[in-house]
This record gives sequence, C-alpha cells and structure tokens, in this order.
Amino acid sequence: MTQPDCTQLFVYGLLTFPVITKALTGQQFAQADALLPGYRRYGLSKDLDAGAVPVLLADSEAEQAGMLLSVLNADHLAVLDFFEEIDSGLYRRELVRVYANHQWQDAWVYLAGPLLEPFAFGQWHPEQLSSEQVQLVAEQQIPELLQQYQLLQTTINRRGEAPN
Repeated sequence: MTQPDCTQLFVYGLLTFPVITKALTGQQFAQADALLPGYRRYGLSKDLDAGAVPVLLADSEAEQAGMLLSVLNADHLAVLDFFEEIDSGLYRRELVRVYANHQWQDAWVYLAGPLLEPFAFGQWHPEQLSSEQVQLVAEQQIPELLQQYQLLQTTINRRGEAPN
C-alpha cells in the first residue's frame, strides 16, 4: 500500500525513543500519544545487545498505545524501512488509522512480517530498556547500520546510471 502523502508513523517500540529516530533520520519529529485499535505488541528476542525488541500483530480485542511521529518524508521512511528490515520479511509497513490529538488520522506502522510472526510472545514495554541500552543502539548500532544503508544506496544509484 503506497500513500506517499502520509507523513505520520505510529511507533510502539525502539522508535518511541527520540534519540533512536534522530540517530536514524537526523531529525527530531513532533510526537503525540496515540492509540491503535485492533493490534497488540509482543516481545521478541532478536539477539540485539539491547535485548528483546517488540513486534505488533493484529488482535481484534486489543488496543495498542504508542506515539505518533509527524512529519516524515520519503527519505525518512526509506531509512526506517531499512532499519525495520522490511525487504527481508522481518517487518512490513502498512497504513492504519490511529487516534491521536482527539481525532482519527492515517499513519504508517511497522507490523511483524511473516518471518517474525511465529516468534511473538509475552509483552514488551519501552521501560524494559535501560538508558544505557538505548544509547548503545543510538551510538553504536545505528551508525553501523547507516553505513550499510549508504553502501546499499550507492550500489543502487550506480546500477541506475547509464553505462559509458
């Protein structure tokens, strides 16, 4: 589902930490508390030094609290898609309706992809991560990830260039 005009993202895990989103995108986004009906957050061990990470699955009986980030552009979403590994099937990005700022709004959300769905278990809360763990992700893991992302973008751009 492509909606290039949607500039909002519902976040419920690592991306709720402004230091993480700023490390990834270089931007500080406006944030608002938000609710996403019909979904539930679960824990998932992903062998990160920061510990368990969350996944979101459909659950008609649930309502997930999170944050609504605004105003993202296509470049921000491309970096976040890479961070969430949507090309590998770990996560997928979908358009949903969230309740924030006393109104219903469209927003993107990262849901568990087919490879992760079977491994969702228990609960996950942002408070499970210490400030040291969040800093480790922001200061060590994300810069390494961004180097990989830049290398990939360079490779893609070179393939798109006309031969001499």
